Amino acid sequence: VMSFNVRYPAAADTGEKAWSNRRKAVYAMINDRKPMVIGVQECYLSQRADILANCSGYKAYGVGRDDGKERGESMSILYDSKKVQLENHGTFWLSPTPDKPSKGWDAACNRTATWAVVKITATGKRFFLVNTHLDHVSAVAQEEGVKLIKSKIDEFNTDSLPAIVMGDMNDDPDNASMAQCLGARRKVSEVKKGDFYNPWWDILRKKGQGTLSYQGAWNLFDQIVMSRSLVEEYKANTYNGL
Repeated sequence: VMSFNVRYPAAADTGEKAWSNRRKAVYAMINDRKPMVIGVQECYLSQRADILANCSGYKAYGVGRDDGKERGESMSILYDSKKVQLENHGTFWLSPTPDKPSKGWDAACNRTATWAVVKITATGKRFFLVNTHLDHVSAVAQEEGVKLIKSKIDEFNTDSLPAIVMGDMNDDPDNASMAQCLGARRKVSEVKKGDFYNPWWDILRKKGQGTLSYQGAWNLFDQIVMSRSLVEEYKANTYNGL
């Protein structure tokens, strides 16, 4: 799986920052890595159409956050239709009224989470996936947002499948929204029922590295966390260790 903030096509972005100039690099990276599933953030549907037209075999689900249809950024899930299927999917808003376009608590803008039940065609194995983009201003909105995500996993993951939560969290692994509210733990041994393992502690955080450089320091905002059962299976059957 891959989490990827593609950055929305801002009118102020010119030169190499313009979507028209950087999109080919996006296509090349996806076609090179060939992830089964990609969770994108800040992705306008026009950008998503570009990606699907240039990355063979991918399909997508996701809605615009401003109208629940086509307007605004989407937290779409892209998937290799030859390798996986989406058995079920949906979107909710990170707010007290999650079933309709809305802004929650003191967030700066509408924020959404997109979820899906993903089935791997070759093995029949399934997992529950959430892709999101937490608010960039309000710690309260971040914390309440991930609490809502956890409750929605309980609501929609009716088969108690292993779960993956990914996205641009606008927060570091040791901040309250991730470590406490979501329960994303540094060590597998610390992961209890309903919690998640966060491998980014050891992959990047302890090395002083991250995914966003700001004012001379690294932040690790882009994260993928997972259920303990998924980690144990991955370690046993794939690389014998992360």
